[in-house]
Formats: sequence, C-alpha cells, structure tokens
Amino acid sequence: MSTQQNQVAGFSIPGFSNPIFDSTDVFRKVLSAMSRPGEIQTIKAPSAHPESLNPTSSAILLALADMETEVWLAPEMDSIEARNYLKFHTGCKVVEDPKDSKFAVVNTDTGIDVYNKLKVGSAEYPDRSATVIMMVDDISNDHDITLKGPGIKVSNTLKVEHVAQEFWYWFEENTRLFPCGVDVIFASAEQIAAVPRTIKVEHASCM
Repeated sequence: MSTQQNQVAGFSIPGFSNPIFDSTDVFRKVLSAMSRPGEIQTIKAPSAHPESLNPTSSAILLALADMETEVWLAPEMDSIEARNYLKFHTGCKVVEDPKDSKFAVVNTDTGIDVYNKLKVGSAEYPDRSATVIMMVDDISNDHDITLKGPGIKVSNTLKVEHVAQEFWYWFEENTRLFPCGVDVIFASAEQIAAVPRTIKVEHASCM
C-alpha cells in the first residue's frame, strides 16, 4: 500500500503533536466541562484528523479511548479512515451497534432511536453507561436552554446550533433515570460543553 493510500486509510494521519501533554490537557478540559455543565471549554485539537470527525471529537477520543473502550460511529461519522485512525492511535474497538458502545459519536441529524439504544448503566453499576459525543456547528452561552443542577451556582444558559427540540425532550427523560443515564458532550470545531445526566434542562420557549 502506498503512502497516499495509507493516509486515505487513516493509518498515517498524525494524532497529538505531544501525546502525553496534549491528551492530559484534553482530559482536564473534558473533566472541567462535566463538572461545570454548560461552561464552554476550548480544546487543543490534534494536528490532523479524519474527514468524518471534527477536531474536538477526535481529540476527546484520542484522550479518553483505549483498548478497553467501545466506540460507535454514526453512519455520517463512520469511515475506513476514521476507524483506522482510532485503532492506530487508541487501540479502541469500533462497534457496529450503539447499544454496545462506551462512546457514541453522532451529529445533530442522528435520530432519537439511536439514543434510546445506548447503555444507561444499572443501579449497581451506574458508571457502565454510554457517553454521547455530538459534533455540532457552534456552541454559545446564548439563551436557548437553561441548565440547573450540580456544578452550577444558580443556572447556566446554553445554545447548541441545530440541535432539535426532540433531542432535549429525550434528554429530559434521560435525567429521570439518575443515577443511571447517558452523559452528553457537545463538540464544535474548537470548543466543547457537557450536559451530564445530573442536569435539569428548561427550554426558553417554556420560561
């Protein structure tokens, strides 16, 4: 296989320029996003990434996935290039069914049926649940959704471009499963914001 073919297949696409430092920094940013729901974090992206994944979703997977991690890629995110990139840099297993995943990589067009298949954990092991990484166009603190709960003093506002109201209705149902449930990380080209299962959401139209 030629060098060009390797590049297309994803094997030779570089990851972090400084793997230890950069992955640690991304891990800390994800942790901050999860502990401070709705706060926007800027992520240092890898030097390159597959075309079907954006820079921050690639960075999150490089930092958090390993050989014991199952990743599901929605059809729009799935490609031989992305699979080989993740396998080469993380050793993770790309699974064919979202119900088997630890991380599910989606976008704003992904159907609600996918979220209903994800692992939510159990009363004994609530940590055995999935995390959604949703690739989005933009994240801001404009007033669209109001977030309340642990990690928030009073409330935070969040706007995620092109996320359907149907998704937020699903998330409201998801929070009722606590301590079980799915956590969500929104990932634009340069920024992330998290909405964990502990958070209650209010729609601007209902306030």
